[in-house]
Amino acid sequence: MVQKSFEDIIIERRKWYYSLNSVHCKYLREPVKFNSHGFRHTLRDGRGHYRRINDALMRLNLLILLLQLSIYYSNTLLALKV
Repeated sequence: MVQKSFEDIIIERRKWYYSLNSVHCKYLREPVKFNSHGFRHTLRDGRGHYRRINDALMRLNLLILLLQLSIYYSNTLLALKV
């Protein structure tokens, strides 16, 4: 099995991320937009420093799952907020 390089994963996830545009979040009661700031946050921390490669890879690989879970469980989160 051929492993993808870090750069290949970034390119692949970036294309997928920007294809999303926005998704309605029931928890926030408004659309969530996927822009360059959000994607950059997967690769950099809050101070703008690059994350360690292992941390960035984990975040890039979990993007798809996170989106699916956040939308699926948004009703549960809203119920827990009350």
